[in-house]
Amino acid sequence: MPDLITWPSVVLALGVLFIIVFRRPIADLLGRTRKVGKGGLETYDNAQLPAPTDTRTEVEKFLRTYDNPLLLEQEGSIRMDLKNRKLDAPADSQQVLIRALAGTQILLHFERVFSAIFASQVAILNFLNSRPEGASLDDLRPFYEDARTRFPAIYRESDFESYLGFLQSFQLLDISQGAVSIKPAGREFLKWLVENGKAGPFHG
Repeated sequence: MPDLITWPSVVLALGVLFIIVFRRPIADLLGRTRKVGKGGLETYDNAQLPAPTDTRTEVEKFLRTYDNPLLLEQEGSIRMDLKNRKLDAPADSQQVLIRALAGTQILLHFERVFSAIFASQVAILNFLNSRPEGASLDDLRPFYEDARTRFPAIYRESDFESYLGFLQSFQLLDISQGAVSIKPAGREFLKWLVENGKAGPFHG
């Protein structure tokens, strides 16, 4: 009478039983395994075990970098606003808050530019904005020369390169092989001046 259980089935059954009985030691071994090579398993000793990543700890570190009652109050207002707009689902909140943060960073960038830019540099941006093909450095030099004549004290230690370098450092224009063109940030800065009724600057 033939055997009802074949040899491969016996091996499979014993293997399953082995895993059930020794699942805890096996899990521990896998957790300590660094690599498998010709010499067998190579494991970490206790001192070499990779440290687990605690994302919550990183979040708490970030939140502690700046914390005060006014900030907490504003956070509460934002959470309430998201809830009222039905945007408090995690995926929706992340998308909305990333967009809001990007907009806030741009506005702060423009405020920094406005606090330091000269009137002649705004004139250069307007000049470039009307010329999609860009302009040459020689086209822009008269703006600098005129401003230096009218405001000698300001330009006593400033040359043409640093004058344009200011606009370039704030990503408002691009200079490449003697050609100058306005960048998206430059166009948006000009729009921001108009939309917010920014008068000036009146010097430089």
